[in-house]
Amino acid sequence: MIKIKCWLINNRWRKWGYFTLFIGLVFSYINSFTHVRIESPVIAIYSGFMEQSLFTVTQTNLTDELAMFFLLLGLLILIITKEKNETELTMELRYKALIISFVINSILLILSVLLVYGTGFIGVMIASFFSQALIYLISFTILKIRNKEKHI
Repeated sequence: MIKIKCWLINNRWRKWGYFTLFIGLVFSYINSFTHVRIESPVIAIYSGFMEQSLFTVTQTNLTDELAMFFLLLGLLILIITKEKNETELTMELRYKALIISFVINSILLILSVLLVYGTGFIGVMIASFFSQALIYLISFTILKIRNKEKHI
């Protein structure tokens, strides 16, 4: 088995992962359901909204970028945070959860390619940024719960 324990961070980071995820959800709500805009100039390697430009400073609404940033960061922190009692079995469960999440996410994307068209597909692609990590966390949690039930 591949040794990945060196990639895992201390369990105390879990609360920061949930906090960061919560901030991302707040920005997602703001972006989706309010008219609040956080306008700011940003450095863009590529910008193709109104006109195409490379390596420029452009003005943009940052709520969607902030939502995606905090959601992805929160999910990443939760994924790479050690369990209180990290064992070889936990690492095996992590590996299984990774495979499960990859397969489920791939099936969902294949179905989306076949069944979703136009601008709806952009929403699917945005959701796919988060779905792999979210499916991993859900499957890892389910595997941990099932494993505890076997050992009781």
